[in-house]
Order: sequence, then structure tokens, then C-alpha cells
Amino acid sequence: MYEKVKRYIKEYSMIRSGDVVIAGVSGGADSICMLDILNCFCKEENAVLAAVHVNHGIRGKEADHDQHYVEIFCEKNHIRCFSYRYDVPELAKKQKLGEEETGRIVRRKAFEETAISYPGMQIKIAIAHNENDQAETVLHHLARGSGLRGLGAIRPVTEKKQFIYIRPLLCVQRSEIEAYLKLKKIEYCTDSTNLENEYTRNRIRNSILPAMQEQVNAQAISHIAQAAESLRQADDFFSQRAKEYAKQCKIKGKDGYLLRPELLETMWQIEKNYLVMEILGELAGKKKDITSGHVQSVLDLFEGTTGRKVSLPYHMTACRNYEGVALSRKKEKKDASGDRPIISWNLEIPGNLKCAAGTFECKKIQYTGQEIPRNQYTKWLDCDKINDTLKARFRQTGDYIFIEPNNTKKKISRIMIDDKIPAEDRGRIPLIALDREIIWMVGGRISEKYKVSSTTKNVLQISYTGESENERKY
Repeated sequence: MYEKVKRYIKEYSMIRSGDVVIAGVSGGADSICMLDILNCFCKEENAVLAAVHVNHGIRGKEADHDQHYVEIFCEKNHIRCFSYRYDVPELAKKQKLGEEETGRIVRRKAFEETAISYPGMQIKIAIAHNENDQAETVLHHLARGSGLRGLGAIRPVTEKKQFIYIRPLLCVQRSEIEAYLKLKKIEYCTDSTNLENEYTRNRIRNSILPAMQEQVNAQAISHIAQAAESLRQADDFFSQRAKEYAKQCKIKGKDGYLLRPELLETMWQIEKNYLVMEILGELAGKKKDITSGHVQSVLDLFEGTTGRKVSLPYHMTACRNYEGVALSRKKEKKDASGDRPIISWNLEIPGNLKCAAGTFECKKIQYTGQEIPRNQYTKWLDCDKINDTLKARFRQTGDYIFIEPNNTKKKISRIMIDDKIPAEDRGRIPLIALDREIIWMVGGRISEKYKVSSTTKNVLQISYTGESENERKY
């Protein structure tokens, strides 16, 4: 197996002489196998190897045991080891993020701190993803809804900021890794949470993939991984074409783009989608939270009248004009303190949104007099009265909500005080907003202005799912 991984590393030029390879090592079979292989390879190629272990403060004594094991393994094999300990559950609460996302943040921070010990050197971050992880990711993205990029799944080499991430084990399966460790008589740790089926990925790993191997095709994992590679290549092709088209759309001397009908008429639909995504990514500086729904809303403007606009994430706007559709980004607004930007996330109708404020599902329902749900976290609103993009966010100065049908409104800050919501919780309550107008205080009241009535024709149903430690039921 060593020779197989060695060929894969060389195929993608993952490691060169003089590189510093920082390996993320949890103590599990995958990462210990990777560390052992890299230890041999780096000696052959005259590269520097170091290990990073992060104790997330979640699994108590089990996590402490894993940390101790990694440190002893590195000591025996003369590998420099950097261990970090973070209280991820506490950090997640403070930052209003999920534990999984917080875990990614602290791991990235650990790599950054370790890299400081190697100034001026080329840093490669080694991650122990394997073919099984690749297959899991493809199925997960496929089930949740994804384009070519998502189905291309995990890439052998990626660049993020100052680091290059490499995945040397992406060419081997978990069974090969376990056989390698058994042959070399190398022990490893087992994370007990990986055996639970509470999370979707674990269900795919523990139930779905084994069933596919046993009942569909024994080579299912390899075949899915091969398909992911083909899809990745297709994504690279369309991404490159989109970059070339985007240059043609750039407005000279300005920070905006113009989509002209005569250009789009020469393109396939998939090329249009990639072009709009590329432009939005260029304007925003990132593609996180930009979805296919946003792309479609831009393309739909070609069917609309001149002057029609749509609001997009990161303060971007698309506007239909006489020449085509212009895309631009406004300067970020500041809150009353002037210290921080207003962070919000657009709700798609219909659609799903997962963000720091929680998870939202929006549906449009024809109203024929049905009974209105009385669920605290599912609300019905008069869809036809909503004429702009709804946003999910947290409280900002100046927020208000209509409390009477006669347009009497009240400040959200006063409502929170009157409802006896503790001060420390007020900034963590998700809100659905139209600019400063609040449509729904999640877990609490909705605006009288948008309540369903006998004249309602279409209902907007919004369902909210939040993490238990961040919910405030009132």
C-alpha cells in the first residue's frame, strides 16, 4: 500500500523536497496510517514532517487518551508533535455556531499556529481522507442536493489562503488502511461517536455504504470515488470557461459586471449557471452561502421588466437594465455602534437555509381556509404581502414589529424587555426581517401585518430548527 500512496502523492505533486508537511492526526486508523506513511515518504524526499493533534474537549477521558496516544506515537517515531486543547462546546455557544463548524475553526487555528514555527517555508497540510470518505461525501451531497462541484466532493489538493491542503490517502479504502496497520502491528484509537448513527454521515458510513457493497456491488466505494473524479474534472472545465466569460462581462473602470443577452444566447444552460456563480463569487470574495437559487434569481431577471432588482448575499444586487443584467456589490452597512457589519442570510421561497441563526425551511402553500398550525417554531404568513427578500439575522438597533392591524409598531428591544427575556439571550434570538421590519421573532410573535386572513391566497410556511443550547423558548 505504501507504494500505491507514494505514486498518488507524486501524481498530484503533493510533496516536494524542502516542504513542511503538517499532518492532522486524531489518533484514529486513517490519520495514524497517513502519519506512518508520510514519515517514510518525507525522509525519502527530504521534507519536514510535523503532527498536529486537537483535543476538542468533548469526549472527556476518551479524548485525553487519544491525545496521549498521538503524543507517544510521535515521540517513538521521532516526529515533532503539536497538541492543542479547546473547549469547543463553550466556544460554539459564544460564537453562536454549531460544534461541528466550531471544530473546523479551531483545527484551522491549530494549523495556523503550528505554521508559525516554520517561517518562510512552504507549508502543506495533510488530511487523512480516504476513498470511503469520498463515497460518503458524494452520497451526502447527492441526497441534500448538489451540482457538479459538490458531487466532485473531496479534491486531492486544494489551496486555501496561505496553505495547500493535501490528501495522500484519497486513493485507498478504509479496509486497505486497516490491513496496513495490522501488517505493521500499529495500534490506533477508535472515536466512539463514529459508531453512533445520530449524524447523517455516520448513517451513510455504518449502514448505507456497507449495504451497497453487500447488496449492489462489492466495488461500490471505488466506483463512486471514480465517478467523483470524473465530475471534478467536469467542474474544473466549466469553472475555467466561466472565468473566461466573466472577463468579457467585467465593466471597465467599475467593480461591477454586465450580463448581455447576446452573450448568454451562445451558451449552454450549465455555462450560464457557472458564469453567474463565478461573477457572484468574484463580487463577494467567496462563494459560501451563494446557492443555485441565487443564480436562478439573477437569470430570471432576463424575463422581467427593466428596473427590476433582486437582493443577493453579501450586499450584492442584480438589476435588469436596457443592456442586460448588471451585478454589483454595495458597501457593507454598519449598525448603530458603527463597529460591525449587519450579517444576514437570504431566505429562498421555496428553499432551505442553514446559517449561524439556525436552519430554516420555507414552503409556499395555496391557502383554502386550512387550520393554521400552532407550532412555536413553524409559522404561517401571508405570502402575497411580502414584496422583498426575507432575511434571517439577529437583533439590530432600530428593529421593530407591527403589533396591531392598524399599523401600530413597537421596538423589538422593548418587546424583549416586556417579555422578560434575559439580556444575555436577546442577541441570540433569530429574527426574520425585511430590512428593519421584523416579520417573526423565532419562538415568539409574528407581525400583525403579515398574519394569514380570510383574504389570503398563498401562505408562506417557515419552519425553524435551532441547536438546543441556543434556543430560547418563550
